[in-house]
Amino acid sequence: MRSSRFFFLLTFSLLIFSCGKPDVDSEEIPDFKPSGKTQTEDPLPDSGVLSPKAGFLAMGYVLDADTGKGIPNVVVSDGWNCVKTDSKGVYYLPAESGKSRTIFVITPGDYEPPMTNGIFSGYHKRGLTATAAQQFDFTLRKRSVDAGHFKALMIADIQMNKDGQYYDTAREFFRGVKELYKSETLPTYIFSLGDLVYSTGSHNAVSQSMDDYKQFIASSGLPSFQVIGNHDHWPQAKAPFYEATDGYYQRFGPVNYAVNIGKIHFLVLDDVDWGEYTDTDKAFHGGLNEESLSFALSDLAQVPKTTPVMICLHVPMSWFKGASYWTTLHHKELFDALSGRDAHFWCGHVHQNGNYVYTSSQLTQYGIKSLSSHAVARSCGGLYKAGRILSTDGVPWNVVEVEFSGTSLKYHQKTFPYTCPNTTYKADFPDDVWAIGPDLTGDGYVWCNPYMYDNIWTIPEWWENGKKVSNMEDMRLTLMTDPYYQWTCTSIHHLTPDDATKHDHIFRVKPSEGVKEGEVHVTDRFGNAYVRKVSW
Repeated sequence: MRSSRFFFLLTFSLLIFSCGKPDVDSEEIPDFKPSGKTQTEDPLPDSGVLSPKAGFLAMGYVLDADTGKGIPNVVVSDGWNCVKTDSKGVYYLPAESGKSRTIFVITPGDYEPPMTNGIFSGYHKRGLTATAAQQFDFTLRKRSVDAGHFKALMIADIQMNKDGQYYDTAREFFRGVKELYKSETLPTYIFSLGDLVYSTGSHNAVSQSMDDYKQFIASSGLPSFQVIGNHDHWPQAKAPFYEATDGYYQRFGPVNYAVNIGKIHFLVLDDVDWGEYTDTDKAFHGGLNEESLSFALSDLAQVPKTTPVMICLHVPMSWFKGASYWTTLHHKELFDALSGRDAHFWCGHVHQNGNYVYTSSQLTQYGIKSLSSHAVARSCGGLYKAGRILSTDGVPWNVVEVEFSGTSLKYHQKTFPYTCPNTTYKADFPDDVWAIGPDLTGDGYVWCNPYMYDNIWTIPEWWENGKKVSNMEDMRLTLMTDPYYQWTCTSIHHLTPDDATKHDHIFRVKPSEGVKEGEVHVTDRFGNAYVRKVSW
């Protein structure tokens, strides 16, 4: 009996945690190689069958792949509640019928997050209607490389759809990411902040888009974690809520989950409250539904106050464009749970950058130690047919690279050379800041766009002949159309930029009469100084 159970568990483990190659062209998708040993080597020990307990429908072991021993104090969740394993690596969860459809492990920082083809897979599907107690075991492998120093790449709103719209854009984008990080020596992970696809058409069409997205993101060669966005819900779904998220669930697992990497805790939340079921994808509100809130509070209760928390979601729940964005559901309860913590919000949805550092008076109001809010512009340009060269706020195709060392972090926006589909324009923008002269805009001004500008950066300065002339004029939330976005739309795409909106990282200056060149100087919140030369 023991040997037969061992064979069954070993076979099951290999199926769950295999790291095979996606079924796509070999030149598109490289073999995925996470740092350390792969999960396909896991020997799941014969740990035995656990006895059910009254009131608990999920139970199991969390085991070390190399020693075969249970790992104590590992958090396991059913999406509503979080518990820790005991000294033998055993856990029990309520996993109520009709509520809990996945059981997942919250990987400790010194273990590798389980991945399959580069997609997080540290979960078991349980099914909503399960009424019998079930055992779900997890096997984790200790890191062979210290993750105290690592990188997380924040991307947003890839939005592929069934008609192939944005497919060429996404393919070009992930090729650029692969090239940018092919020689990276630090452990590096992608966090995709929602709207992986654009939810139009039948349920099958949306599901196919998600299958294709999985192949595209795998082509980067980097392990990734996904966030569900409003367009990742099936818009024609009827009650209950779970039908709207079924396509995502079948391919990516839980809509709420968490992971520890090194000394950092990442909390991934579904903050698309799909309340009214209609035939439009606008039938939602930003905020946490009952399940998301329950998981967030239960998860944070297990996280030490000294551990920085990265909250990854889709719709902004904090600061954006000069105000608290939307009256989001259960905003207060989430902020209360961040009391005494260092936290960062990372989101997409708005297709523009927006960064803000909470002031001391705001922190006192919430009781939070430190808090920053980051909206990430659409990673592969403005959303129009096959895509545009720039996002509506003038940000090029990009990743936000967040570098962690211990409990500290710094970040900036990186771009790469690319050719926007349906154009011959060879885009090659600088990282972090661009500056353009009046020859491009024809309005007599030099313009500067610091992509991730916030209230800690310095005001950009204009220099002529090696000397500062003046600070640049603040045009944030004043200018309706970004000047570089307008130029690319009219001159390259031959389109009217009618989708442009105000943004909060643009400055201008009128150079001295007769001057034909100069420099823009600006320093970011981490002390990095940028100089951009402009001539016309």
